[in-house]
Amino acid sequence: MDHWPLLDLASLVLAVFLIAIMTPMGRIYLNRVREAVGIDPKTGAVDSSKQVDPAAVDAAVASGQPILLAVLGIGGLAILYWLMVAKPF
Repeated sequence: MDHWPLLDLASLVLAVFLIAIMTPMGRIYLNRVREAVGIDPKTGAVDSSKQVDPAAVDAAVASGQPILLAVLGIGGLAILYWLMVAKPF
């Protein structure tokens, strides 16, 4: 019995899930930092008249969750590797 379609589907679903979860998590964090330094997150326009508050920048930078993103990314890649090498089904 050929299990390749199921294996391919599982890998594709996992990859799409990781992209769907990790992209907004990173974007939300970076948008906070952009706003803190005076850049419009939607257009990328720099507001040179805005006074940058160092405390707001520090708070925006500290609000990130790099460990969570790293665990999701590395864990997802490890599962994808396992699916492709071990071929569990």
